[in-house]
Amino acid sequence: MSAEIDLVIIGGGPAGLSAAIHGARLGLETVVLESKNVGGKVLDTRTIEDYPGIVKISGMELISTMKRQALENGAKIKELEEVLKIDIFHGKKRIVSSKDMYFAKTIIIATGGKYKKLGIPGEEKYAGRNVFYGAASSGMLFKGKRVAVVGNGDIAVFNALMLADTAETVYLICSDNELHTTTLLKRKVMRSGIDVFWNTDVTAISGDSSIKKITLIDKTTNETKELEVDSVFVSLGLEPESRVAQEIGVTIDNNKYIIVDKKQRTNVPGVFAAGYVTSGVLKVAISAGEGTVAAISAYEYLK
Repeated sequence: MSAEIDLVIIGGGPAGLSAAIHGARLGLETVVLESKNVGGKVLDTRTIEDYPGIVKISGMELISTMKRQALENGAKIKELEEVLKIDIFHGKKRIVSSKDMYFAKTIIIATGGKYKKLGIPGEEKYAGRNVFYGAASSGMLFKGKRVAVVGNGDIAVFNALMLADTAETVYLICSDNELHTTTLLKRKVMRSGIDVFWNTDVTAISGDSSIKKITLIDKTTNETKELEVDSVFVSLGLEPESRVAQEIGVTIDNNKYIIVDKKQRTNVPGVFAAGYVTSGVLKVAISAGEGTVAAISAYEYLK
């Protein structure tokens, strides 16, 4: 593909879809490239209750509506098409994907984040079978099971509380002595019967065809112990997916987040960014708002 497209959006989460809706409505030829299916991490969210104007909606329902709205306004959405690199080729912004090559007048990077991993023996072996990442979609799948949730932030607490309704036993493995969440959720954890291990790390996951146990180390006493479990939820949060941004010279900070101004502009003219990859805030409303601003800024840049 040789003709320059007005706007190419890399990433099809809430920020990318919002940018697509507004870019297309402003009359820009708009293409969204998404390495998986559109929606990103929001698809893992059973219920969204803090999106303005909507009392309650599932992540899947919201993404489905946003996708339909983007398509009806004229945007093109290409799923299962991973962006391999972006660069400047003969003075033009070039995007090389797993399926094609594009030249863009403007680019919005809305690549979100990827789940952090423990990086311990056994994790990769059981990933997708008994080791899970992100938010638990249904606690009923773990009825009568022993489940370990690793992490001490919002996602870890949400998972532990939901699993506690049906699982036989839930262990919450925290790397320090504090839950980094709201006071309300802290109280719920303390009343839930969840077995919390403070200041503890998981050092290994082992078993045969399925997980049988995890190895823990108490960071205060340096003692190790084994805990029998059936599944592990690694709920350590996300790290920004900013690799492709760096390839075209976009500035990132020490934590790998893309640096933008109030109009979502990066340091590279015609390249914008929005969503989790710029802020580290996992809120659909914020991502959607930033996607809108980025699309308007791209329009202003072109016009």
